[in-house]
Amino acid sequence: MNEFHVYATKINQQLDMNKLLAIIVYKNLFPKDFTDLSENRGELFETISSKNKYIENAVAEINKQIESIKERLRLSDESFISEIKDLRTLYVSNVCEKIISLGKGISGLKDNNKSVSMEYFTDDDTFCKIKGGNLDYDYLDYYNTRRSGSYTFKFNEIEKQVNPNYTYDQREKIVLDKQADKNNSLRMNITSLQEQIGKIKKSKLRDLLSENNIKIYCNDDKKKELIDILLRNGYINENYLDYISVFHEGTLSKSDYQFLINIKRELEPQFDYILNKKEELLKRINIYMFEKRCVLNFNLIDTLITSGYVDKIDILFKQLSNEHDITVKFINEYIDRSKYQEVFINKLCSYWNNIWRYILHESNYTDERKEQYFLLVLEYADISDLCNIFDKNDTYIANYRDFFITSSNNKKRQNLVEYLGIVFKTISSNSPVQDIEFIMKNTYYEINIEMLKIVIPKDKFEQESFNNKNYSYLKNSGLNGIVKYIEGEINTYVKNILLELRGNNKEELEEYSILLNNPKLDINLKEKLIQQVETIVDDISTITGLDEAHLLFKYSKVRPTWKNVQAMFANDSDLLSTSVINFLNQENNAIILSKSRMETVANEDEVSIYSKLCEALIHEKNINDVSYKLFTQSIPWCYNSFKPSSISPERMRILIEGNKVNKVVASYDFLRQNYKGLNILLVEKAPDKFIGILDQLEIDSADMENIAKSSKLNNDMKFCFVNAVHEDVITKSAYTSKFVLENVLRDSDKYSLSESLQIQLINKIGLPVADRIKLFIQIHNGIDNDITKTFLISLGNPYDEIANPKKSPKIERNTLNSVFMNILIEKGIIASYSEKTNQIYHSKKNMEQ
Repeated sequence: MNEFHVYATKINQQLDMNKLLAIIVYKNLFPKDFTDLSENRGELFETISSKNKYIENAVAEINKQIESIKERLRLSDESFISEIKDLRTLYVSNVCEKIISLGKGISGLKDNNKSVSMEYFTDDDTFCKIKGGNLDYDYLDYYNTRRSGSYTFKFNEIEKQVNPNYTYDQREKIVLDKQADKNNSLRMNITSLQEQIGKIKKSKLRDLLSENNIKIYCNDDKKKELIDILLRNGYINENYLDYISVFHEGTLSKSDYQFLINIKRELEPQFDYILNKKEELLKRINIYMFEKRCVLNFNLIDTLITSGYVDKIDILFKQLSNEHDITVKFINEYIDRSKYQEVFINKLCSYWNNIWRYILHESNYTDERKEQYFLLVLEYADISDLCNIFDKNDTYIANYRDFFITSSNNKKRQNLVEYLGIVFKTISSNSPVQDIEFIMKNTYYEINIEMLKIVIPKDKFEQESFNNKNYSYLKNSGLNGIVKYIEGEINTYVKNILLELRGNNKEELEEYSILLNNPKLDINLKEKLIQQVETIVDDISTITGLDEAHLLFKYSKVRPTWKNVQAMFANDSDLLSTSVINFLNQENNAIILSKSRMETVANEDEVSIYSKLCEALIHEKNINDVSYKLFTQSIPWCYNSFKPSSISPERMRILIEGNKVNKVVASYDFLRQNYKGLNILLVEKAPDKFIGILDQLEIDSADMENIAKSSKLNNDMKFCFVNAVHEDVITKSAYTSKFVLENVLRDSDKYSLSESLQIQLINKIGLPVADRIKLFIQIHNGIDNDITKTFLISLGNPYDEIANPKKSPKIERNTLNSVFMNILIEKGIIASYSEKTNQIYHSKKNMEQ
């Protein structure tokens, strides 16, 4: 006890007297092992040091788990890419199905005239073309020839068909959020395991012994029992060097001295190794040792950064910026426990300009941990260091909503924004007014819907106008700064604002025209805008660009007037473009146009302004039949001839019926030569006029037959033609012959025929025999017997036998035949006609001839 009393009066009052007594007891009972303990050997030392071996093995096992999770993170990222591609494939497939439904089998997809696969359009830089509403493709035509096509569509309609509840962007965000949640969960698992490592490293010797994680290395049962009692009760623990040092003279504690030895031996650092006389240690540690990781100790660094050792601080922080795993690990743990966080972060940022890029892209920190670092750097780093740290690396700031809310030092943040020229994608609407005015005035905001709503002063914000006619609203708002900004970034504005505001379809005509006439606005964006906006352009001449004008016609967004059609026709070098034809083929446009007649006024060259347009319309094959028929109502001229190769018979019929063909000989001859049969349709439109010029008309048998068949000409008119043509024209057509014969028999007093034609009709085989006999009966007085015999022969059996004197055929008795036989008796061709036998008899004289 005397020895205990002696040392108890000399030691630091912070030491535990029970632990001092335990060390003295052990020293006296086992002096050799105590001496070995001072030299890092012996049975007690082996037992105590087994703690480090246990921790080393336990940490190694956890690190294996961490590496496994990191591999899962990598695979998760690969799976995410696959899931996004699968999602996009749904939309590309739907577009392909649309094309197939049009009756065109797709044989391949194309981009920039190159054949590509469907998967090609699932990448970020190519899927935007699908969202843009256009897809080029190859297909095989009826003759199995490869053709190219282009399909234009509205992506929002495709979105509704694929999923009526969510847009593509919403579904992509769901995948992104799911991926972020999954990865955050994995990163949190890593953080949890790292925390386990921290706890294991802080494990107490007594606890490890109680949990049987370590064992006592001793063969002497009594010594083993004593060691077990002392260690389990904490009388001897990891800090045994502090008590051993009592028995040695010097300014450093034994643990301090051990730490110094470890540094000199460049052993692995022990971050949480407890030091006592830190200032004395700093004096003894060589400056160049601060390049080594063995100096990384929480107690030592706390003392160093508040000391005046400038050179040592400089070397230390150069080491801390080397991005090695051990130094990053030290920084990560130090920040969470140090009371000198502000000083440390400030100094670290002045040396490590790459700190934020490393945290963002190289670390496995969770989003929450990254945000914590971001705020620490933002809060404690000097403005000059912030400028270096975030230079060309400001994306996180641009997307950080609460950038102006998280600190009162907004002047510092404004200076950073100004230096880097940060363009914010989003900020909180609760940001201070002066900060919102700052980014609006200096255009430090991305042109998107959210940011635009925030920067517009609340007293000038009109929700309905913002949504329905955004450009017109801004142009008339007096917000000149915003208007100047969007005019300078017009493509971004149209893409991110006007086209994203699906209800933005009520733009005022004046402002809408300014947009369409803006040469800086990409033509593809103009096309999408024209598809979306419902505003109709009244006068196409107010649109300066030919491509823009074509698009307005393509999507029927121009007022249907002949003035507008003529303007486009003239701009296209007197040609009807595809877009104009598409416009004309819209039935509602055609109906409106048909209600107004084109003017016949002439230009300075005395050429009618609309004459070429009318001719082009008449000869355009691609105008559909409905529109073609309607347009004839608007054409103010009639024509003598046309280009037959460009006008089908059906179209020519429309022109004739629409009175667009002159009722003159030239027109008749043109139609007779090129549209056989339709020349008679022209006659039907003005029969009296053509009857008056019959001597100038060429009429063949087919023409005469059409005249005879006409439902528009009465019989009097038809007989004017009958009497004007050669008899062969009549008799070559069985139909015409029958028509003439029937009408002459019906009204012989009204319709007279030439004798020659009468003879041909009675002899024309194929006409009804009874009608021929009736006509013969009418004209028999002027017919001699030779002609009569020829007539009989033409009638066929049994009448042909009457002409043979050696035959006595039986003739059916009826009124007509009775009259006919009597006439033959009068002419002396037969002698008699028996009422009993119905036979005819020739005279003996005729029989002998």
